[in-house]
Formats: sequence, C-alpha cells, structure tokens
Amino acid sequence: MKDAIVWSVLVLTGGLVAVRPDEPAPSKPGTGKTATDPVAAPPPRFNPTPVALSGASGDVFAVAVSPDGKRVANAGGTTNPPSGFVSVVETETKKELFAARSTRPVTSVGFTPDGRHLAFAGRDATAQLVDAATGTVVFALKLDGPAHLAFTPDGKTIVTATDAKTVQLWDVPSGAEQVKFRGGPGRVSGVAFSPNGKQLAVAGTEIAPQVHGVLIVWDVATQRVSSRLEGGQGAMLSVAFAPDGTTLAAGAADGQVQQWELPGGKVKTTIRAPGPVGGLAYSPGGRVLAGATGGGTDGGSVRFWDPASGEEVGALDGHPGTCRAVVFADDGKKLVSGGGARSVKVWDVPGKKEIVTLRQDEVPQDLPVPLALAAAPDGSLVALTTEDRGVILRGARTGEQRATLKGHEDAVTCVAFSPDGKTLATGSADKTVRIWDVGTAKERAILRGHTNWVYAVAFSPDGKTLATGAYDKTVRLWDAAAGKERGAIEAHRGSVRAVAFSPDGKTLATGGSDRLVKLWNPDTHELRTALKGHEGSVRAVAFSPDGKTLASAGEDGLVKLWDPATGKTIANPKKEHSDEVVCLAFAGPRAVISGGSDGSIRVWDVTSGVMVATLQGHPGGVTGLASTAGGTVLVSAGQDRILKRWRPDAPGPVRLFSGHTGVVQWASFSPDGKRFVSCGNWPEGDKTLRVWEVDTGREVLKVDHPGQSAMAIFSPDGKLILSACDDNSAYLWDAETGKEVRIFKGHTDPVGGVAFSPDGSQVLTGARDKTARVWDLKTGRELQKFEGHTEQIRRVEFARDGKHAFSGGRDGFVRMWEIDSGKEVRQFKTSGPWADGIAVSRDGKYVAGGGTNARVWEVDTGKEVAECVGHQFGLTGVAFSADAKYLLTTAYDGSARLWDRATGKELYRFRGHREFLWSASFSPDEKWIITGGGGASVNGQFVKGTDFDIRLWKMPDAKTMTDFAPEN
Repeated sequence: MKDAIVWSVLVLTGGLVAVRPDEPAPSKPGTGKTATDPVAAPPPRFNPTPVALSGASGDVFAVAVSPDGKRVANAGGTTNPPSGFVSVVETETKKELFAARSTRPVTSVGFTPDGRHLAFAGRDATAQLVDAATGTVVFALKLDGPAHLAFTPDGKTIVTATDAKTVQLWDVPSGAEQVKFRGGPGRVSGVAFSPNGKQLAVAGTEIAPQVHGVLIVWDVATQRVSSRLEGGQGAMLSVAFAPDGTTLAAGAADGQVQQWELPGGKVKTTIRAPGPVGGLAYSPGGRVLAGATGGGTDGGSVRFWDPASGEEVGALDGHPGTCRAVVFADDGKKLVSGGGARSVKVWDVPGKKEIVTLRQDEVPQDLPVPLALAAAPDGSLVALTTEDRGVILRGARTGEQRATLKGHEDAVTCVAFSPDGKTLATGSADKTVRIWDVGTAKERAILRGHTNWVYAVAFSPDGKTLATGAYDKTVRLWDAAAGKERGAIEAHRGSVRAVAFSPDGKTLATGGSDRLVKLWNPDTHELRTALKGHEGSVRAVAFSPDGKTLASAGEDGLVKLWDPATGKTIANPKKEHSDEVVCLAFAGPRAVISGGSDGSIRVWDVTSGVMVATLQGHPGGVTGLASTAGGTVLVSAGQDRILKRWRPDAPGPVRLFSGHTGVVQWASFSPDGKRFVSCGNWPEGDKTLRVWEVDTGREVLKVDHPGQSAMAIFSPDGKLILSACDDNSAYLWDAETGKEVRIFKGHTDPVGGVAFSPDGSQVLTGARDKTARVWDLKTGRELQKFEGHTEQIRRVEFARDGKHAFSGGRDGFVRMWEIDSGKEVRQFKTSGPWADGIAVSRDGKYVAGGGTNARVWEVDTGKEVAECVGHQFGLTGVAFSADAKYLLTTAYDGSARLWDRATGKELYRFRGHREFLWSASFSPDEKWIITGGGGASVNGQFVKGTDFDIRLWKMPDAKTMTDFAPEN
C-alpha cells in the first residue's frame, strides 16, 4: 500500500461495542431522542482547532512586482482553516487596488511584462488570468490538482504545473491549451522559465523511496526532458534561473540551496540557509542570489549569497514568522519580500535596510493583554478590555477591528453588552464605570460612586439596570439610561469579583473574595441565600439561559453548579483546572464552559457535572469567554494576546464497532440495512471478514480469510458475501454461516476490487495485474477479461444496465467496458494519477471517480458535471446516495465528506478517525453512514497504525449541514 500514501508525510512529517459518552446511543437506529430535542441534546462540541481573530491571518507565499514598479501583488493564505487571498497594493500609497479570495492558499502570482494582466494559481486546483487594474477575470482554468504557474518572458503563454504531474501551456489572453507535458514531479512547489523562454523548470517533491526534491527541465520547443535533477532529502520549495540561463537554483525545506550547471546538471554549489528556503531570485545581473527563509535574528529573513562561491554576503531581517517569497525590482536596487503575518516589505538592497512595509497583520506581541471579554447578543461584535486603559471592538467572525474606546484612566477590568447590543458598560481600576454607545463608539456617561477598583459589570435582562461590583465590598445598582445610582449593597466581607442577573431579572448573583456566592433580590436588595463551598475567592458567576442552573468558579480551581431556586448543589464537578478559574460562559442550558489561569478551556455537562471536553486555550492563561450563536460558537481571549473563535464541531459517531486488529479496508451495508460487512487488511494481525448487526452493534459472524482483503460486499439478495484477496483470487461466502461457497481464480496478482451485477448473476473483479474480469456466479467460470489499464486496478463496478462495467486504475483513468465484446467504450480522466474509488449512481446516469479530488461524469456522454475539491493528500473512495443527490468521499486526510453532486460544494464533514480513512457507505434508507479506516504514514512508509474502529454516523439533516458547513 505504500504507493498509495500520497503526500501525508509532507504535512504530518470479538466485537466490543463502544459508545461515545456525548452522543445518543439508541438501541435501534431512528429510535430515542433526536439531536434536536432540547432535553436530550448533548453539550456542544467545539472543533479543537480555533480560528485566530487577532494576530496574523495568514502567510504570503508569493510576490510579484509590476514592470513599472508601482504595484506589488502578493498571494497566500492559511491551511487550517483553509483560505487564500490575492492582493495588489500600490507601493507609494499602500492602497489596495485589487483583492480576491480563494478557498485554499494561493501559491503563485505574476504580472505580464506589459503589466496589464495578473495570473495566480494555488491549492484549489484553479488558475486565473485577470485584468491587473480591475480584477476582471479574463479566463479561469480548472486543473487536475493544486498548481503553480509562471509567464513566459514574452508574456504570451502561461505554464501551469500540478500535483497530478501535469504540466500545461496556455495561450494569453485566450486561455486555449497549447501543449501538455506528462511526467512532471510530484507535489509541485515552483515553476520557472529561462530568460530566453527556451527552457522550463518545474520543482517538486517525490516520496518514494524516501522524501526528496526533484527538478525536471524541459526543452520547450521539442517538449523533451533535458535534465532531471535530484535534490537532497526533504521537500523542495523553490526554483529560479540565473539571468544567463546556464544555472538553475532550488531551495529546500531543510535549508539547503543547490545550484546546477545547465546543460548537464552538474552541481556547482551547495549553500546552507538557517531555515526553509521558500523563495529564490537572482539579481538582474546575476551577481547576487537572494533567498527567503526563516531563522533571522528577528523572525524571517532574506539572505544574499555570492552565486559563484556560495558565501553569504548579506541579510535583511525583520519578517514576522518565516519569509517565503522574494523578487528583485528597480534593476536590482530594491527587493520585495513576503512572509508570515501577511507581511509584504520593500528593501533598499545596497543600503541593506527596509524602505517600507506595504502591509503586515498584527502579531500577538503587538497587541495589548486582554483582561475581559464580552460578546454582543447577536454575535456580531466582541469587546475586549485591556490593561492599557483601552476597550477594543472587533468583528466576532473576522476579528476585524471596528473601534477603540478611550477614556478610562487605568486598566479596564470588566465589560458587558446591553441586551439590545447598542450599549456597552465597562469598569476600571480608576474606580469608574463608563457607558458607551456601540454604534458611534462615543462615551455616553461616567458613573462615579465606587471607592475602589471596579471588578464586575452586568446588565439586567430588560437593559434598564446595571449592576457593578468593586474592591470596596459593595454592589451598586444604576439606572442604565440615566446613569444615576439606584442604591448600594454592602455585599461581601471582601471585594466583589463577579455579578450576574438571572434570565428573568428577579435574582442577582454575586461572588466575592470571602469565598461566598450570594443571591439577592435586585429590587429590595434583600439577601435570599449565601452559597458556601468554595475554598477561595469567587471569580465568576453565570446563569444558564433557562435560569435553572447557576455556575460559579474561583481561585480554588473549582467549578460549582447550583439550583438557584433552592440554593442546593446540583453537582460537584471534579477539580480539573490546575489553577484558578477566572471566567465562565454557558453554551445552551446543558453546558457551562470555564477558562482558567492554567490556559485551558473546559466544557462541563450541567446535569452530571462531568467534564466532557478540554480545549487548549491560551498559553499563560484564559482571561475571557463568551458564547454566541445559541451557544454553538465560543470566543475566548488570553494572556497570549490572541482572540480565538471556536467553531462548532460536527456530531460524532453514534456507535463504534471494535474488534478488528488491523486496518479496516472496507465496510458496507447489507441490502436491508440491518447488517454490514467489514474486512481487515494487515499481515501482522487482521485477516478477517466480520458481519455486524447495526441495531445492537453485535458481531454475528467472523470469517478467517485466506489472506488480506481490500473489499467485501453483500450480494443483491443479501445471502452471499464477495471478498477480494491478496492471494490473487476472489471468494464467495454464505452470509449466514460464513461457509466458503466458491473461489474465482485467474488473476495473476492480488485482487483489489469486487462487484456483483445488478441481478446478482455475475461477479466483477479488478486486480494488480491491470485486468478486470467478469465471472459466472454459479460456475465460477471466467466470462470476459478487460485489458487496457497501464497500472493496477483498485475498484470495479457494474453499470446499471448490466451490459457495461467500470474499472478504476492507478493510471488515473476510470474506464468503461462493453461486457459482451470486452471493448473499451469510454474513458474518464480523474484529477490525479490514480482512481482508487469509483461509484455508479443507482439510476445509472452518473459515474464518479476519486483521485486528487472527486469528479462526476455523465455515463452516456462522458461529460464532467462536477468536481469536489477539498480533501488533502487524495481520495480513497467515493459513494453515491440512492437518489444521487449526494456524493460521499473518503481520503488519506482521515475525513469523510458529503458533497452536493450537482455543484461539487462540500456540505458536511465527518471527523473522528485518527488515521487514513478507506471506505464510507450509505445505508439503503440513507439514515446512516458507516466508515472504516486505519494505518498511517511514517517517513514515507505505510504503517499499521492504531485506529481500527468502525464508526456509525447519523446522516445529517439540512439544518445540521447548514450549522456545520465548512464556511461556518
């Protein structure tokens, strides 16, 4: 299998039923409470990877300068969550002239020699040519994989090179394809033309027999490879021609820069940089080679070397993070670089100094430490208070800074939005409370009365009353509109650290340094009860949205849950925080979230008091929490000076099926949906077929298989099971008893794919011997053999008419065959050098194939109707829903994804597998999905792994798809 392990090394250099504690576990599918039942709804799940709303929003991967030097194009993005950008900035004014967004990072960008057009390409498998002034698209190319591009020196042609090893030349400005080269390198990292346009170099990385860089050089006129240059171990990241065209340089992830002599490919020099070399450029005269790298004295740097000797002759330091791209300008007198924090800088090369930073996102060390956090009721804004006397308003989805409120004369310690979101209240160590108009960012009133630091503020549910707590031991109540004090309560024997109104406004909860939580009547100021139990100062109190639960937390590291009506303890959660708890937020009625000085964020089930999740929040400590979107989205701030948005995570599997001791290569349902069959594949352990009951999770059949099995399926009537075997045969089994019924022998290499004809009378197999074969079910006799694939066949399918068959091979094609004649009648090209998954829709109209991405074609015409782009590292399987409305895919990135078959839009993502995911199948009624996987890549080699559980998932409804869509 190691030849199937695509790219992951570059990024990640007896049936026991187990049920997740935070998921419903109905005894039968479809019974019990649903996920939308508010009584049964489990605590919300948050994706463990948050979106940073302050600080750097991505890296610049490529830069280009217009011929007149007045504009700089920069492109880049982030990989998690995936996003991309292209921007053109005016160098004199820093004004952004043009901007575009992409679903994946953009990795290359360039101007035409006349400056009229701009081209860019990236990880979303597209390339575009646009008007450089307006951004109007001239043409867009749909490619077969993530791509890089470059212009020929005359600007009349664009070259694109993709991870699918395809290199194409396109006419400018028509977009017509001119030439297609085959045999490019693997994961592409750069392309370059020689100054005379006669040579084309493509840099990439191969993984076999080990990870190493490769440079392939073509003679453009003859389309022949003139040189294949092998780099060192590690990924190759950049490539550049010297001005005279006789030298080619490449930079690698291990910090090595090699220069080759052309023609011939002799290594001239090997240079060592202090970090990965993501960009290279020769000065116009060729006297200096510049490299973009990490490891400078102040983050990323540009290094200058003498090309002849390889000696370093200068350095420019100052990029945050890693410098990733360089290009010379103004006849070599200037240099433009791009890197971390979306930084773009212009440098004076002779003077070795920075001229200007065209743009650069904030980095954490540039931001003030946030002391408290609040979110607007509609989730549109968050307010951060800081120790430098400021209050910052930011967009809650983008993190864009909207306003800074100035007026306090000391650190701002607390903040709250009014229920309508139009007013903000802040308290400070300057002993005042200030009221702000959110719309105008203007101060409306200053409330004076406290005689010491103010620690807490809270609006009543009707917005008419503001409660504040301070170090002077008092709680004061104010008319929020008039700014007048209504009264003061001598609340605690020590400072008042927390205040909160109940949802009905009839109770005010306070927490103090006397270790007590107190409940008050806010109208009469009468004390109703004092809740004892904390062993340290109480730092936070919060009511659940339904008012039935009060949570408190403090310096003792404890979170406590109370019934506010009776004052009794609901639950005594175990101490999980290793330091004081400073903030609380409810996420719906069932979950409370705590943030601690230990840097962690913890989610608690209110009913049981059990901690159900831990999020790695903020190194140094969490300082603020707020929930939005009905509790499904969480925003946090901390000592690391970063504001984070924690997105909802999709519901987990309903049930796990454990028993296999090796990789689960396949799992699929029986025709009635009551059972499913799975097969194991690993020589050190599992060589079994297993049948499971879906309702109970019970393993009802185990068959010791003659060898490893890559696929096993039920016959159309559910009475038989067909399995592929690595002993070059396929086996037929009785689905009730496990007794062997028949063997199909004839292949000369391991069988990888099997299929039943629609009427169940024939069997189809595909093997590593590059053939697919049709067999008579009853006699086992071979009826037909299909030959034409140039690499092994991984999957096979019958057409719904029973007269045709499909096969998917490692040659990158799905082929359609006529069964009677054995002739190939159509080819479907996948988006990569393999087709490890194929599927035919139940109505017979569509066939899908999985390569780098998933593609869907019309069977009758061969026309491509959709492409599903998003998986990293390539696909392992595809499946249609019964009505062909959805396409389900699995991949080496460990996820299964649901797509709109018509548009190719990703609708939903099933996350939970820790390793490669090999198969996913719909139940016949489409209420359930089953997935199986296992195995991983270590140093480019396939290893057994540890995750052999099979997972049963509930098919998401329209609301769930919307709530957990990738864009959300």
